[in-house]
Amino acid sequence: MMNCIRMYLTQRPPTNYREYDSYGPLLAMNEHVAIFAQNDKARFLLVKKPYNSSSMWNCTLDYVRIKHSSTSMTYFVYSVAIGAKQNSSHLAFAFMDEDFSRRVFLTVVFLEDSSTGCLVQNRSLALDLTEYPVFEDSVVAMDPYGTRAYSIGNFNGSCIDLVTKETWVFDTKLVYGEWNGNIFEYYPKAITISKDHQIFLVGQLYMGMLNEFHTYLVVLNFRELRNATKSLHLEVSTFNYGVGGTDINRVTTMSIALDESSRTVLVGIPRIDTVIFLAYDESYYPKITEKHVSEQLGIGFGKSVALLDEYTYAALAYVKPTLPWSRSQIQVYSRKDVQQHKLPLFAYPNNQQTFPVGNTKLVPPTILTLVSWQEHIGLVLDVGIALILPASPPGRCSSNIQDVLFNISTYTSAPCIPGTARNTTSFGPCLLCPSNMKSNGSGAMECHPCQMNNSLCLRGSVYEINKNKLSNYDQAEPYPDSPDITEFDDILLHNIFLFRTTSPSCLAISPLFWATLTIALSFIILIVMIILTYFPEYKNYRILLKTIFKRFDLLKEGELWLGGLVSIIIIVLIIFTCRFSNMFLNLYPIETTSHDARMAVSCDSSLFNAKFITSLQLLSIHKHEQEQPIFDILDQQHITLTVHFIGTAHPCTSVSMQQNMDRGQSISSTDFNCSFDNENFILSVSTLLPQHRISVEFNLKGPYFVGGFRLCLSGPSKRRDENKYIVQELDFCQMFSPFNETLTVNALVNIKMTKTINRTMGMSLNDDLMFGGLWLPKLSVTTLSDALVYIENGEYLRYLPERTRLIIDISESDFFVQNTQEPIARRNEIIFHTVLFSMLCLGLFGLLFLVVKLLIVPLVKFIQERYFAGGMGSSDNGEDYDIIDKVVEEEVEKAIRNLKQRYDSYITEEITYF
Repeated sequence: MMNCIRMYLTQRPPTNYREYDSYGPLLAMNEHVAIFAQNDKARFLLVKKPYNSSSMWNCTLDYVRIKHSSTSMTYFVYSVAIGAKQNSSHLAFAFMDEDFSRRVFLTVVFLEDSSTGCLVQNRSLALDLTEYPVFEDSVVAMDPYGTRAYSIGNFNGSCIDLVTKETWVFDTKLVYGEWNGNIFEYYPKAITISKDHQIFLVGQLYMGMLNEFHTYLVVLNFRELRNATKSLHLEVSTFNYGVGGTDINRVTTMSIALDESSRTVLVGIPRIDTVIFLAYDESYYPKITEKHVSEQLGIGFGKSVALLDEYTYAALAYVKPTLPWSRSQIQVYSRKDVQQHKLPLFAYPNNQQTFPVGNTKLVPPTILTLVSWQEHIGLVLDVGIALILPASPPGRCSSNIQDVLFNISTYTSAPCIPGTARNTTSFGPCLLCPSNMKSNGSGAMECHPCQMNNSLCLRGSVYEINKNKLSNYDQAEPYPDSPDITEFDDILLHNIFLFRTTSPSCLAISPLFWATLTIALSFIILIVMIILTYFPEYKNYRILLKTIFKRFDLLKEGELWLGGLVSIIIIVLIIFTCRFSNMFLNLYPIETTSHDARMAVSCDSSLFNAKFITSLQLLSIHKHEQEQPIFDILDQQHITLTVHFIGTAHPCTSVSMQQNMDRGQSISSTDFNCSFDNENFILSVSTLLPQHRISVEFNLKGPYFVGGFRLCLSGPSKRRDENKYIVQELDFCQMFSPFNETLTVNALVNIKMTKTINRTMGMSLNDDLMFGGLWLPKLSVTTLSDALVYIENGEYLRYLPERTRLIIDISESDFFVQNTQEPIARRNEIIFHTVLFSMLCLGLFGLLFLVVKLLIVPLVKFIQERYFAGGMGSSDNGEDYDIIDKVVEEEVEKAIRNLKQRYDSYITEEITYF
């Protein structure tokens, strides 16, 4: 025995005061109290009613007040345990500890209320284990009702009965019994106890025949304290720890949790990132039902485990960072998830449940231990701080905590943030509303369907937004194409002889309409003149009309009265031709030509006196002296960038801006304006860009989601040299929102700015060349949502980012667009072609008369002589017939008259016959 003691004293490592998981958990809690051992400060922290912040008391119990004897007191604590179902009148906790002389004890401290409201020590019991070979691998536990305290190590175990004050130290080999006849030694690493004193141990079992250390679950029956037996040992993993399995460290540690209502045991083996589910029967014989292997290996998954309720369980991923808050992560899973690759329901810390790191180390802290009571959890950090996360009721989240953490801190409940809801009790975050649903403000327990009438319901929104407030607009109008007809002669002919009947106003300005009207009037006059030949008494009137119309004769120079009628038609056409030519001249340039002006010319909105050429030019080529100013003015235009973050509860205080430089450098900036629309939940941020080629980053820090964003660019108009150079006002807005998703937390927008130069040639060759300039932005976004990441790796990831980041990278295109506009016809050309058209009309009608005289009149005379020669009589107007052979109209009149006389004679003969 003395040799064992000497071996124990020489093998024990020096006491580690600052590692808060050196030999076991230093935090234990139940409904009434949470106990946290601080070896570096030589005290216990006691939190009364830890899950109710309104009645929470933080008290201390110094180690020196816990006496084992008159000469011995607590100096260092290995691990702490408490009964989960103790009542407030029977509060006690147990722990393994040392005194200054390095004597080892199993100690129980009884607590009671004091007049100050704190819990204080009532009395204590201590079992001196110094003379026994007790190593640091001893694990400590209490049964749920706090009637017994146990410690079990490699060689020995001990027990204190709190009711009878009876103590007992036993040889573990006697309790373990035979291990199938081979050489075995068991090194327990975690312990839990049922209400009827069934002890579940998990640890490494050394198998001498194989010289290997495997993980085994051992069940000990301690119903009868003096007659403890081993019920079962079960291999849960064949992984070989090697000789390191005997050590106490973060590589060989294990964890265990028990849920008696479902008869479930949960074992965590962080060395292989595995959590194992076991179910036991009435005889406490467990069997493995499921193994949960972490998707990511090497993260210490399962260093601590907890069964929260019948639906969920939690596991500590010891070395999985959740930056910037922690280098560890608590992952919560569904117990009903039967998928091979399980994904967490949520994780802690997250952007709704953070903790300040101002008083911690320069690097983020690490979570060392996870403990639980029902749905509430407690955590121990490597910076000597404990955190308690109470489960919050539906519609609320345990998210509030003081700015500076000291010793032990408890989260308090706050309403769910806008866009989220929760209808269960949990210590985790509130969850984002599904697609096409919204939460009406904060503290929502349920999400409500969107109306989706004329509104936009983005995911994560609180209210639906009127679509009219988020319209897109830009100035990227297509430059006009040159018309199909670019010769003025063709345009003139097309519009003069075009009969437009689309509206009365169009008909009223149609040259062909008025020419047709004049022709119809001429035919009426011609018929009247023919009728007057039958009334000799009106001969003088007929002669007067002939004289008048001969005055208008342009074809035969006053010889023919019929030529006068035709000349009137020609004059009407010429008048409208001149009108069209004059108005067409003013349809240049198109920037100053209105729609009404184009319609007034020929009822054609596409008519203009301009043709266009568009080309793409390299920006690097040298510019003409006359062109360079428009490029300079464009480069000097002040551009304001405005971003509207839509469907978000981010306040202006969460916004920061920086300018990103090369090589990962950045410059913070406060030169921006921010406003928040409380009615539509739109956050607007605007800044004047210091230059046109820039990378701007906006950061929205906080847990709130963003449904989408609308990016706007604006810049004032600038003029120079009496409007010879005009830079147009920049006014551009475009909205981006993922379909049925929230905006990605790392959005990148590339804006390519292209110069557009409009060259307008003068109406005359002596006029100045006019220049116009405009920036045309082209936006492209790499990705708008992280939906694929969430589908592949779990929804819990959407609650982890600390901030939403939007990077806007603005650059200029290597090319510029050059649009050239010049008139189809200038003034002199229009005058010349109008005169030519008038002469053409005269020539055409003269040709028509010649055709009538040479072809039609001889044909009429032939028909007359051939068929109507016998019945022709003389006329009273013989004086006119001497000139019929000379003039066209007289021949026509004579032929018509003779035809009439012959027709009358023929009718008379027919009547006589019958």
